[in-house]
Amino acid sequence: MIYITCDNRGAMKKAIIITLIAISAQSSLADYHYASHDGSNTYPYTSWATAADSIQKAIDAAEAGDTIYVGSGLWEDGPYELWDSLALIGMGMDSTVLRGFMEGPHLSVNGNISVEGFQFENCRKAIEPHVDDSTLVIRNNRFIENHIAFLGARNSGIIENNIFESNDEGINCIFSCSLIVINNTFVGHLETAMKTLNGQYYVTNNIFHHNPHTTSRVLMTLVSAAGDTSYIASNLFYRNLQYDPIINHVLIDPGFKGYCENNTIIGFEEADRFIAVIMEPNYDSCSHFRNNIVTGFRFAIRAYTSPVPNTALLYYNDLWNNMYDYYYGDSVIFVEGNIWADPMFEDTIGFRLQMYSPCIDAGDPIILDPDGSRSDMGVYGGPGGFIYDYLDLAPRVPDSLTGIYDSNSIILDWRYNTESDFNRYMIYRDTLSGFEPSVFNLIAEPDTSYYIDANIFQGRNHYYKISAVDNQGNNSDYSEELAVVITGIDNQSVAIPVNSGISRNYPNPFNQQTTIRYYLADLGYQPAQVQLYIYNIGGQVVRKLVDERQYPGEYSAVWDGRGEGGESLSSGIYFARLVISGLELSNPRKIVLIK
Repeated sequence: MIYITCDNRGAMKKAIIITLIAISAQSSLADYHYASHDGSNTYPYTSWATAADSIQKAIDAAEAGDTIYVGSGLWEDGPYELWDSLALIGMGMDSTVLRGFMEGPHLSVNGNISVEGFQFENCRKAIEPHVDDSTLVIRNNRFIENHIAFLGARNSGIIENNIFESNDEGINCIFSCSLIVINNTFVGHLETAMKTLNGQYYVTNNIFHHNPHTTSRVLMTLVSAAGDTSYIASNLFYRNLQYDPIINHVLIDPGFKGYCENNTIIGFEEADRFIAVIMEPNYDSCSHFRNNIVTGFRFAIRAYTSPVPNTALLYYNDLWNNMYDYYYGDSVIFVEGNIWADPMFEDTIGFRLQMYSPCIDAGDPIILDPDGSRSDMGVYGGPGGFIYDYLDLAPRVPDSLTGIYDSNSIILDWRYNTESDFNRYMIYRDTLSGFEPSVFNLIAEPDTSYYIDANIFQGRNHYYKISAVDNQGNNSDYSEELAVVITGIDNQSVAIPVNSGISRNYPNPFNQQTTIRYYLADLGYQPAQVQLYIYNIGGQVVRKLVDERQYPGEYSAVWDGRGEGGESLSSGIYFARLVISGLELSNPRKIVLIK
């Protein structure tokens, strides 16, 4: 078995080299055998022309060191047993499909093997090793809608460049393993993406996103025996653990005596009770947490103090926009270099950093980026990151505008920009709706998100748009227009939308729940009859969310991804359509449901 030591990177690199030597030894292959739907089925199946009509026949004809190639198409002749020192290679995850059944393992492996280039689907257990101390190479495969994609026990090797999609469980190591898990994507898992019990794990450069389970962890490496370690680095976690406000969800559990560094861990505002990272209890254990970005959780870190203490050392992390930094704080020690600042992501998919992000060159000074500079915080920093150009983007568009008429003034308020290079706002005003901002209607340039407009026109409605400007002079787009109707009675005026329509839904894509915001303008007789429908891509109504009379203003409705009868709808594209007094006055809003 290959052992991975996380006390220093030299030992970890040595473990990788040992594994690659084991792979090279397997690649000294003596012969080739083939399985194809188009072959003549002539033993020993040593060409595509004579290929076996079943995969197991080709495997049985092979000897140690041989390779079995499997042609494209759908294969339903499993289960299979792969013997020691063989390589099983398909034509690619988009070409060679192994469809299983929900009983027993679909591919049982015995000894040192390599599996590459397949799609495993609908299996109880897609791959299950049956021999202890075997070395496995599993790369460039897709595992989709299996109960367990990989079930390991006392194995070692590399799981690399695979896609684990919509399985109940992705990787489950029920006994001590030593695995390098690198460059994989985990999405849509209902229970857990990766779960281990004891052993040594090097988990790097993976993406975990939209895993909607409600009872387990996205990534859990429980290592408690002597010599057990985990190293979790350069991974991206986002849009996981959607919606169960009762259960304390955990995104990452690195276990004991491990390192968790240079990860980007993204929550979301709806995650009322979610925890980003939890440190399990163990005697004399110490977990290191550094160079990470954690944002959008109720608790960033939880370290147990009972039944036994576990110390979590935090240094050079960005803990931004979490409700609390820690839970059971006596065991969480903030060593040095931690910041609490907007990381300034470039987008909400790749989460690269913008130029002037406070996380650039802000990691532990002893850790370097690939270009030799001091490590950035987050997934793209450190030795497992990569070099990219930082974009100098404009600030976020001001939103959440409100306006109140009071004491012959209009009080404006909106959400403050938190970018480190933010400079000021530009406020534009007119008495005509739909106006174009210009130097002629620019009324103020404050550096706060609160402004009192005292120079107003009595008896006239006022319309406002706001943009944000950074230190480099980049100007954001304009905010949605805010209308303030002056009635002449202090404290009675309200901001009424200028146009009716669906503003947005959040989150989008979504898994279990999304909130749809819409606006109603003053269209005459009030209250107006309002309907908000959800249509499928075929144009059929699947859900009516709103059917009532409503006054002008801002509203929201929640859709849980279910149909009118409460049935769970399939993944796909849907449309929200707003009908007011029998008229659809705005374009429908596209909504993406991911199961």
